[in-house]
Amino acid sequence: MTEAEQVLGLARVLIENGKFQRARKLLSTLVGAQQPEALYMAAHFSACEDESTQQFEQRHKQQLQIAADGGYAPALYLMGVYHEVGDYYQRDLLKAAQLFRQAANAGHPEAWLDHGINMFYGSNGITENAIAGLAMIHLAADAGVDRATDFLRHFS
Repeated sequence: MTEAEQVLGLARVLIENGKFQRARKLLSTLVGAQQPEALYMAAHFSACEDESTQQFEQRHKQQLQIAADGGYAPALYLMGVYHEVGDYYQRDLLKAAQLFRQAANAGHPEAWLDHGINMFYGSNGITENAIAGLAMIHLAADAGVDRATDFLRHFS
């Protein structure tokens, strides 16, 4: 395990236990190096005690975008969700579908479902391929994505 992997693992534990200030300090070097997973984690809590909501949202979007540009699957997926629902960005289903495709290709289980549905129906600019879409939805269900299991119930 690399030092960066150790830092990320410890930061996950700190974040899960609400110790954001310690996580922030621990992640600072990796964030400075623009490591995608560290940026993704840091994007979810305040950078300092006096950070305003507007500053937080701007930093959140910037760090998330850099993490997504680095191919980090959870960042790609969350960017897709934001574009799908119009949160932080203007609603853009085509952009959301492309982000879900990228996240799915990077191995994100929730994205397997969303991209699989787009493939199944040929929606949001994704070419229809019902067989491949259904296979991807099965992958999501096998990975424990409840929405995928619910979707598949309609076909049994």
